[in-house]
Amino acid sequence: MPTHPHHHASSSSRPQSPRLSIYRWQTTMIASILHRISGGMLIISMLVSIYLFSYIISNTENLFITIDWMRSWQGTLFLWLFGITATYHWSNGLRFLLLDYGIGESRERMKQSANLVLWTIPLSAITLGTWLWL
Repeated sequence: MPTHPHHHASSSSRPQSPRLSIYRWQTTMIASILHRISGGMLIISMLVSIYLFSYIISNTENLFITIDWMRSWQGTLFLWLFGITATYHWSNGLRFLLLDYGIGESRERMKQSANLVLWTIPLSAITLGTWLWL
């Protein structure tokens, strides 16, 4: 009996999608993945900020409640994470814009720029942490 051309005898004979475990992690790949993650985190941060702004303008008392929260460890942590995320996303976004204009397109330059951008994470964490907590 003839088989349908799209029917496979067994699912194991079909090609499998590549898994992340087969890739060798490279700085450019990590920078790209973190750019997407930081973009998502910025969206969440913007939603929290919009909520806080709408809460503040509803009455004067809420302004003082929000200021007290921003001075608490949770508010300070929010500002710290937002600052790190924004700094990284902005830096890597600038890197991508330069690449779009043909600046730094060689493989070596792309690795160097990815490393440079990845260093913004600990540098901004230390700088913002020092500024916020000391």
